[in-house]
Amino acid sequence: MTKPSLEVDTEFLRLEYNDPKTIIPDLYVRAHSYDLFVEVAVTHFAHDAKIRRLREHKIHAAEIDLSKLPRDSLRVAIVEAVLKTARRRRLFNPSIDAARAQQDADEIAWQEERDRGHAATADGARQARRGAF
Repeated sequence: MTKPSLEVDTEFLRLEYNDPKTIIPDLYVRAHSYDLFVEVAVTHFAHDAKIRRLREHKIHAAEIDLSKLPRDSLRVAIVEAVLKTARRRRLFNPSIDAARAQQDADEIAWQEERDRGHAATADGARQARRGAF
């Protein structure tokens, strides 16, 4: 499930922010007391080690793919791509990870319950066969 996009005023904005956790995002944005690190992919995308550090430190992060945008694009085209048309992906979102973990736990619990039900049905069938003889 995703929420529709909306435009917000930023409280804080820094380019190439030097984070104390040694993660240097292309852009650090704060809006509505919500912090977000943004990576801009032009020649390369966020690597696994960076994504792992974001996850370890529970830092919300997204990546905007500008690799298909021509290098000589006008400012208006860049703005349009960054704000609306460029592909983007979440690098890390603690809420999504928590929901996935809960979904995995629910799936395991459901499978265990199903297995217990199958075992009980099999036991009941064995006992019924024994009683029939």
